Amino acid sequence: MARAESKPGASSAAPRDDVGPRRLARECALQMLYGFDLEAPSDRAARERAMQDFWTHLDGPLVGREYADALVHGVVEHRDALDAAIRAANATWRLERMSRVDRTLLRIGAYEMLHANVPGSVAIDEAVDMARRFGSDESTAFVNGVLDRIARDHSKL
Repeated sequence: MARAESKPGASSAAPRDDVGPRRLARECALQMLYGFDLEAPSDRAARERAMQDFWTHLDGPLVGREYADALVHGVVEHRDALDAAIRAANATWRLERMSRVDRTLLRIGAYEMLHANVPGSVAIDEAVDMARRFGSDESTAFVNGVLDRIARDHSKL
């Protein structure tokens, strides 16, 4: 049985008073990477155009853009290694059967822990909070469990 699919809404990256620039950056990165998971840009130039289009159509100021762009580039660059870490931490669900939201959140969280020097507890908390907002009812526990295992496997907790 496949996990329920949930799609981040286009307006969800709009600035909100209840979160800081890093959270907004993560939410923007989630949306861009979700789109790339549906239809991957053919090369770096196409990805840059797609990212520029995203920012052009975003309502409000471009809060967190630099960090969001760094997350997108980092996840794309390290995708194979991130997917390997996710597979190793989760024997139950094949990557292809995970919802796109969960898979993208796991990639962002794993990237932050393994390549961006974000403390494991912070990367996990941020991914779980976004799973609560954008994912299915089971997403928070699923994302928490997989990222916790990755953090433990890589001594990031």
